[in-house]
Amino acid sequence: MEWHFPQERIVSHILMATLVLGLMRCTSCAGTSSIRADVLVEPRTRALIVDGRPFLPFGFYTDPDITDLPEVESIYGFTTIAPYWFGRQKRSPEDIAEMRRQLDRCAAVGMKLNYDIKLLATTLQTEEDEQALRAEVEAVRDHPALLAWYIADEPELNKIPPERLIRAYKTIKEVDPVHPIAVCIARIDKAEPYLPAFDVLMVDIYPVPHHSLTKVADGVEKALAVVGFSKPVWFIPQAFGGGEFWHREPTAKEVRAMTYLGLIHGATGIQYFIRRPPIGNPKSPVVWSECRALAMEFSQLLPAILSGEPAPKVSCQPAEVHAKAFADRGVIFVLAVNTENRPTAVKISLEGCDYSGKVDLLFERRQVEASSGKVTDWIDALGTRIYRLPVGPFPPDDVQISPDNIVANPSFEEIVSPGTPANCYLWIGEVRNANCAIDPCVARHGRQSVRMTVPAEGTGPTLVPFLLRDPKMQLRDFTTNSIWFRYTPGIRLKFSVWAKAQTPGVKFRFVDANLDTLPQTFTLTSEWQRYEFEGVAKREIPYGRLGIQLIGPGTAWFDVFEVTIAGEANSQPADKS
Repeated sequence: MEWHFPQERIVSHILMATLVLGLMRCTSCAGTSSIRADVLVEPRTRALIVDGRPFLPFGFYTDPDITDLPEVESIYGFTTIAPYWFGRQKRSPEDIAEMRRQLDRCAAVGMKLNYDIKLLATTLQTEEDEQALRAEVEAVRDHPALLAWYIADEPELNKIPPERLIRAYKTIKEVDPVHPIAVCIARIDKAEPYLPAFDVLMVDIYPVPHHSLTKVADGVEKALAVVGFSKPVWFIPQAFGGGEFWHREPTAKEVRAMTYLGLIHGATGIQYFIRRPPIGNPKSPVVWSECRALAMEFSQLLPAILSGEPAPKVSCQPAEVHAKAFADRGVIFVLAVNTENRPTAVKISLEGCDYSGKVDLLFERRQVEASSGKVTDWIDALGTRIYRLPVGPFPPDDVQISPDNIVANPSFEEIVSPGTPANCYLWIGEVRNANCAIDPCVARHGRQSVRMTVPAEGTGPTLVPFLLRDPKMQLRDFTTNSIWFRYTPGIRLKFSVWAKAQTPGVKFRFVDANLDTLPQTFTLTSEWQRYEFEGVAKREIPYGRLGIQLIGPGTAWFDVFEVTIAGEANSQPADKS
């Protein structure tokens, strides 16, 4: 069973989005080897659906020269990048060729680009201007990394007539009805005349150091009210300071609190202003490290935040703690943020929820108790919490893991650090900017899988799971160092993994220098299949080294990695009947 998202929900959402927004589905071939992405706005949840899966834009503005940002920041969970265009109003053919190269780089590592075309859109007046706008849209619209068109930055402050942007909107839609159009508005009270000019409203709210962080909550809620809760609102958190009207940068904790406030109060996208590496905004590497940590956290939380499933209302004591519940396939996630710079006790109540039992604190490896839908805890100054309540019912799985399996975390369900496969090693391959992460939107079993992306020819990372000495062992039950599997000469292992690729033809292989039959290479399709093999150990080694390695370029998903001890070489497995 595959869990991109509950299938019936995705189908109904896509149909609704198609009817409401008239966004055409298209699979025409791009100028690269990939296919143009399907991008739909689902009006009920205000989420993007990209190629049939929910997509959370989590990225940043940057300068026209994007340096190595796609390759570096995709590893940290960022899904989008938004380079400004500070050049001429009309790009030359050489400029557009360079933009396509940037888009190629984004596509190779799995990122999307919010395309800045505002200089053409905001100066649109003549037929010649319109033709220039059409030409650039036509030159880029087919690219698989294109997410949206960014046509204006604070037009109400820059005195851009709404009629001009409305004309630009209509022109772009005639050429490219597939991708949404975004506008950033700073003064929400001035946004209404611009409503016909965008599909996505972006709001920049920069409270530090002059205002309370709760200004973010107020601003996002006002923006949603302006669009009638029918269009996406993306929040632009402050990641700069020290000049102009802001005499200091936000702290890492303030950036964390602002980001959580935006998503708790209804934003369905994040785009930090601004990333200028290595020592530009934000100047502090600690602040940018926090942005990266947040990108990883919300990559893990994406299915819940964008699910659209009914969730209980949340009330908090004290009121300085803001919280919201999200439901996803039998689990309630409660996001909470303390808006005060002092620690506090907190009591969270879920309306209509009678769950009592253990509650996981995600990414903290601790638990608290819930009693009839009420949770009591402490929250640190400007701190955040993610409470996970397994209320059920849970969807069934049609894949069963063998009771003889010795892989400690075969379905990659264990969460230690956000977005990161647990209980395994990752060995770096030839392509050093390849990435490997948990994907909570795609799974063959359970709730998540491992996604690998290798952007160039060559080998990517090798995932080597922790193997247990005895399949009955559980990692949580042991503190000694005697639980791992040890090779002995002649022992025969059987191993398998479920896998699929984004596009057919991507290859992976089982690798282990100590097994006589490996490496063994397989070619993936775009559908889940089980791949299996076996091998005999050649010598004694104190721990397991069997792994899966993706061979690029391409993206693939892996799930249910199983290893069983099949006996000694040339012996028959024991009859268990």
